[in-house]
Amino acid sequence: LCIFRLLEEYIDDKYEVILYERFFNFEIACGSYFAHNSEFARRFLMQLADSEKTLPASFHGRDNGAIHFVLLETAYGEFGNDTIGCRKLWENSRDGADLYAAEVCARLLLNREKVNSWRIKITRKGEGWVRDAFLTWSRWSRGHDFMIHGWKADNLINETSEA
Repeated sequence: LCIFRLLEEYIDDKYEVILYERFFNFEIACGSYFAHNSEFARRFLMQLADSEKTLPASFHGRDNGAIHFVLLETAYGEFGNDTIGCRKLWENSRDGADLYAAEVCARLLLNREKVNSWRIKITRKGEGWVRDAFLTWSRWSRGHDFMIHGWKADNLINETSEA
């Protein structure tokens, strides 16, 4: 049983930016990533940071919604014809279901372009370095977990049993 995971397990030197897909849906997570200190990676991260200034007046999902459209711009250019429908879904989203539809639309286009064939890697479900806490009722898995997303002090249980 491996008690510790190493950061190096998740690094792939073939890519300049490494993101991960959340386990419970098709969303690309924005809260944790790896980036080489390269011109491409810095430009990508600045574009992501600047997207905060141009979020649509909709239920946009903040950075987690925006990363899908920054990736589309990186793959297709700012106004790629194929991306217009997805962007309209995002700009008109009113709730989580609408946002999810926009993200799935973006993911379908990104999958079609084989994102992993360029400088950004998106790890598949269950292969990322971060797991959402609610998936296992906030229990830590010594052999699998590296980081947990969503742990809140109010939700932690004082428990000493092995998971």
